[in-house]
Amino acid sequence: MGYLDVSYASSYWCIFIDSSKSSLKDALMYKHNLFLTLPIAYANVKEDRSSIGKLLELIKYNAHTWLIMCDLKVLNLIMKLKCGYSKYPCFYCMFDSRQSTLDFNPTHIWSQCVDFDISPLVPVERLLFLSYISS
Repeated sequence: MGYLDVSYASSYWCIFIDSSKSSLKDALMYKHNLFLTLPIAYANVKEDRSSIGKLLELIKYNAHTWLIMCDLKVLNLIMKLKCGYSKYPCFYCMFDSRQSTLDFNPTHIWSQCVDFDISPLVPVERLLFLSYISS
């Protein structure tokens, strides 16, 4: 921040992460909109957990611990949840979304997921979900 003549305190800055099918974008934003948004990373990589994890490692997120603003897709990737239409969308149990006969059967008990690991890439307190409201 020395190049911009701005005193730096990580508590006043947040990071915005956006992804598409073929790219991952990262920008640093001042909380009170006094400064321009600073693009800090752009990568032509596939959107997945490892790409976001590598991006956070390269920008040294652990040293700064900015708030992260993101949409639902990136939030799912950071929280290590499944994205898109998957066969087993529930991370607690083995609920089969393609088996329509058991969808609303309250007596059926789904088996528990064996490889359950919900440790997010960043602390949950540092995540802000952006919701888009269209009229």
